[in-house]
Amino acid sequence: MTAMDNETMDWTELRALIAGRVPQNVIERLAGISASQLRHLRAPLKALLKELRREMSQDSGRYMVAHDQLAATFVAGILCSGTPREAYSWLTQRRLLHTTWPLDGGGSTNSDYHRILALLLLGHRDPAWQQELAVRLAEWLPTNRGLAPWLITYGLAAWSETDLPATDGFIRGWVSQGSLIRYQHQEIREWFAAQGWRAPVPHHTTLRSWLRAEPRLAEFVPRLFEVDDIGSEFTDPYAARFGADNEWPKVLAALADEGVLDRGALLDQCLAKLLRGDRPGNLRGFVALHDQLAPTPEQTADRVGMYIRLAADGAGTVGKIAQKLLKTLDSQGRLEPDAFEELCSAVLTRSETTLVSAQLAWMDKVVRRDTAQSAVLAGALSMAFSHPTAAVQERALGLAARWIGLLGPEMQEQLRDAAIMVDASLQSEAARLLGTGTAQPENLALELPVPAVRTMPEAIESPTELAERFAAALVTRQIDPMELERVLEGAVVQHHAERDAVAAAFAPLATRYPAQNDANRWSATTMAHALGCLMDVLAGRSSRVALDARTLLLEELFTSVDHIPLRRIHEITKHLPSGTAPFLLATPTTADGAIDPAVLAGRLDQFQAESVTPWADDLEQALLRLPDAARADIAGHARMLGGPRSETVILPVFSDFHTQAFGVDELPDATGHRRISTPRVVPVMKTSSEPEECTLAGILAQTPDPLEPQAYYWPTWNGRSNTLIGLWPSITPHHPDLIAAHALPTFFKQADDDSSATAITVLPSLAWAGSSPAPVVHLALAYGLTAAGPASRTAAVDALLALAALDKLDPSLLGRLLAALWHEHIARPGRFLKALGEAARVGAATHVWGVVRALITAVAANPALKGLPDLLSLGSECAALGPVRSDLPELAELALQAKPARLPKEARRLQEILRQ
Repeated sequence: MTAMDNETMDWTELRALIAGRVPQNVIERLAGISASQLRHLRAPLKALLKELRREMSQDSGRYMVAHDQLAATFVAGILCSGTPREAYSWLTQRRLLHTTWPLDGGGSTNSDYHRILALLLLGHRDPAWQQELAVRLAEWLPTNRGLAPWLITYGLAAWSETDLPATDGFIRGWVSQGSLIRYQHQEIREWFAAQGWRAPVPHHTTLRSWLRAEPRLAEFVPRLFEVDDIGSEFTDPYAARFGADNEWPKVLAALADEGVLDRGALLDQCLAKLLRGDRPGNLRGFVALHDQLAPTPEQTADRVGMYIRLAADGAGTVGKIAQKLLKTLDSQGRLEPDAFEELCSAVLTRSETTLVSAQLAWMDKVVRRDTAQSAVLAGALSMAFSHPTAAVQERALGLAARWIGLLGPEMQEQLRDAAIMVDASLQSEAARLLGTGTAQPENLALELPVPAVRTMPEAIESPTELAERFAAALVTRQIDPMELERVLEGAVVQHHAERDAVAAAFAPLATRYPAQNDANRWSATTMAHALGCLMDVLAGRSSRVALDARTLLLEELFTSVDHIPLRRIHEITKHLPSGTAPFLLATPTTADGAIDPAVLAGRLDQFQAESVTPWADDLEQALLRLPDAARADIAGHARMLGGPRSETVILPVFSDFHTQAFGVDELPDATGHRRISTPRVVPVMKTSSEPEECTLAGILAQTPDPLEPQAYYWPTWNGRSNTLIGLWPSITPHHPDLIAAHALPTFFKQADDDSSATAITVLPSLAWAGSSPAPVVHLALAYGLTAAGPASRTAAVDALLALAALDKLDPSLLGRLLAALWHEHIARPGRFLKALGEAARVGAATHVWGVVRALITAVAANPALKGLPDLLSLGSECAALGPVRSDLPELAELALQAKPARLPKEARRLQEILRQ
């Protein structure tokens, strides 16, 4: 494309061009020089890229200067590359296509893949070079980096006439390219023609015509069912606006009708994908394709085994589709009895109420049609007695009552034996309908599990052990709070006793981890940076960076509880070289983070005997770990040692709950601007007086403002970080409400979003903290029980069981809080009722009944509330498991309601159980 000459350039000139920031100037200067003439620039360019990356980790001013030079550096690297491998290393840089390109006259624009592609088509790039690079890029192509990398790769292949391997990344990009056709997208060969570089090619206006012209269509289509996230393209809501010829499912089905694709093979591939499963948003695309393929009864009959497997193991929507097609087959007399029995046995083990109920209705219809089938299906029917939903169990009991007269004595006895697995609330019904005994399943008598006593990790006894446990802490994503305390204690004790031996033990670590060279507002708030600074001192390196990091934390306008453990580590790093302190005052004596007052008094006595002045944060942290009653005396003792701020530990306490109602506008901020409306139930914390600035108590006093919606909508508001949330409860173990108040924005967010699970470890730890029911902990528990992530709900169940076992659970309060969240559309009954049911079944039935009772009382006035029948069903289960007998006046009114249909039935059942 461009004539090459013998011109070259030196590094000084190129560096000045890059410093000028404008990539187009670099392109114009280098495009006429062959890569062989520029080989001497390759090493300096790589070194420059590393330098720019380092600069971007610094303050914002240095970040912008370095960032603006990236685009020019990238294009220079591409133009100077000699081998395809060198060009590949530049083209696969993550920032290449996400870095803005400064313009000569000021301003900037987005990077343009056409301009990057043109750099690879220069005259000195022979076809073999381009072909090898295209294949390398195709093998690398990620599936989650957007379309631009694919377009560059595909354009290079089209130019050099290379067939690329059908990798996941290539197929993902190919599908995205097809979806763009409806927007009159200019295919890359058309762009070549528009530049005058190649002959004109046909323009496709629909996805259907584009696919029909694809020479490798038969090879690519099977890969659609193997690559992640293709289904999201199949359900693109915008495609339908452009007609059926632009919707992937309809187009693939149409091409099968034309004979371009094999319909049978396409259906088999789609069924295999549906059976493998995927996330719901992606699976919907393949469900849509299956709907378009519309299998005939003959095609269904040929694939009965596959559809039975889908009904058994497919996603809920897929199971319903399979069930419907097989039901149609049965209505035509084409479903064999053995296949139907297999289907029933498979479906009745599923948890979905709708699917199982439909199968039971179908089974009843089959038995009415042919009573001899009752003996065949009775075994499958008994599986429904252990279904997690009481309504399903009740329906199965009704069927069993109708069938039992059709069965022989042996089968009747098997049904009765199986019926003891029904819910406790249905045992009397089972006895009435089937004549079962009064035996109860063993798990109904479970006692509340006693939490295992947590113990402190062993203390570190040698420099070698310190290095080993420190190395583990460096690579652990969520370090155990007490293990961190042991590591910090070991660092001080071992360094004080054997400084040289510690440096020798840390020498291997120092070779693997380079010294911390700088601190900024981002790195200073990370555990990795803090431990890295401490490791530098333990290995005999400088502690300067730790001083800078500690200063940054002290100067932060908005602070997070995360800063407390980080400040302590940086304080240790600062004072360690002096070697004055023989140990830490703040090392806990129990696994919840608390310190025995007598032990702390003894530590202070030893400091006094050795004339050691306590470190500020170490002393305050020790005081925060004391019971309130003991703190004043110990603080006075410490004051005699000259410890700064030793008497100042003023902490906020719970005052009340604030409810921001759903659909009610927020109050405007101080400037009069309206703020985003965020319905919430949050605590109000108050303190008797403001603590001193720059103290740990000062950080703890900055609880989230209940009137500030952004604090809850965005948990890391004002630059706060919550990455060390697992360490928070041990900071002030006698004040769990205070820690819960700080953690509540994270719990609030997790009720709607399961992308983060940082709060999983907090609730069980808060359950152990304190000695009496804590209102804010109960609110955090309520949010945890309705969290979007199942792991977070499991942690909430663990916390509920621990609170109950430790006699610190207030069921009535928890029920009222759940009702408030439910009323504000925050809590979802499908989540928290399932979690409460799990707790009831492992021994906490009486406690869960207290929660359910409070919930029923609070929500009974709204009988149309979604999930209310399930709440009553859970109440029946708890009442039968408890057992509990009490009056609940609200049930009488609920039993008279007409809708929903299950509501009066569940209310009457609960009434009957409570009267027994």
